[in-house]
Formats: sequence, C-alpha cells, structure tokens
Amino acid sequence: MMHIDQIKFALGISGVYTRHSSWKFKGDDSLPGAQIDMIIDRADQIIHLCEAKFTKENFILTKDIANQLRLRKTIFKQATQTKKAVFTSILLDIFLDTEYPEKTQSHTEA
Repeated sequence: MMHIDQIKFALGISGVYTRHSSWKFKGDDSLPGAQIDMIIDRADQIIHLCEAKFTKENFILTKDIANQLRLRKTIFKQATQTKKAVFTSILLDIFLDTEYPEKTQSHTEA
C-alpha cells in the first residue's frame, strides 16, 4: 500500500510497529457485507480502520457518511471478534501533499 509511512506519520504512530491490509466481509445471516480500504493493526493493541477519500472537491463529513463509517466499524468488530481498541480514521488527500484542503461538519465519533 502506497504512502503508509506518510499515513503513519499523520496519525502520530510512526514509531509503532504495524501491519496493514485491506478487509472485506461478504456478509452472512446476521451481518451485512462491508469493506474497509485499509486496516492499520498496531502492536499496542489498537486497530485503525482507514477510509480513503481522494477528491478534487472539499470533503465534507456528513451525518450519512459518519453513520456509514460507524456501521462498518460495528461490522468489523462483530465479524472479527477483535479484543483490540478500534478507531476510524479518514485519510484525505491532504495527508498526501495534494492541494485540496479538508472541510468537515461537526459530526465526530467519540
């Protein structure tokens, strides 16, 4: 995966050993399918579920997008039965030194 060092730096985890991959769950009788662009699995028992957004327009985190990300996190946690802390991270092209600034609404996840 490209830019992993830049992404880790932007997340403030450059010094933490990590493994990264993408993830896809086809769904079953109890859970719908879901895919996650990148998972950063940290040695300190934390997982970042990363959603990459590449756009020429300003990115706005709407309530619908926030709800979709929360659902993906719930599906991931239930499907994998992980005991690790799980955080959702949105990777905007601003992290990759492009020219488009980020814009967000006030929908945040605690």
